[in-house]
Amino acid sequence: MSETGRFVYRGTTHGWPWNPVLQRDRRTCATTDPLVATLFAIECLQHGSSAVLIASLEDFDGLIGPTNHAAIAESEVVLNLPPLDFARRASLEIDAQRSRDILVDMGFDRLPVRIGGKSALRDSINQSYNDGDRLSPDQIQEFNRRAMETSS
Repeated sequence: MSETGRFVYRGTTHGWPWNPVLQRDRRTCATTDPLVATLFAIECLQHGSSAVLIASLEDFDGLIGPTNHAAIAESEVVLNLPPLDFARRASLEIDAQRSRDILVDMGFDRLPVRIGGKSALRDSINQSYNDGDRLSPDQIQEFNRRAMETSS
């Protein structure tokens, strides 16, 4: 994985194929912000082991679909392929807790340790957006660098 370029991130429970509608429609919701993906991964801890998947946006050329209502707060990118295909294409996977630790170390110290359900996840995403907690391009590059060090 290169430190430069554009990336997409997805917080998910290991091996979970996502909901039946997204599987049927062959769509995967991802984000351009690792903080948002980390919030999703923290919420997924309720269901087992979770991680943040990182992939180069170039690997999905021609697969970018229209966004939904969450596009702004979630820095969303919708990809026209099933979630498990996204997981197979991801160039890096880091544990949810490690992703949170990297972000806290970078100064995003208001990240919750646990998120109890979809409503609490939505609240956390909206609050972080309202607080201006989104990574700049330089911070994303730093996050990627630290994530790569973790995987080595």
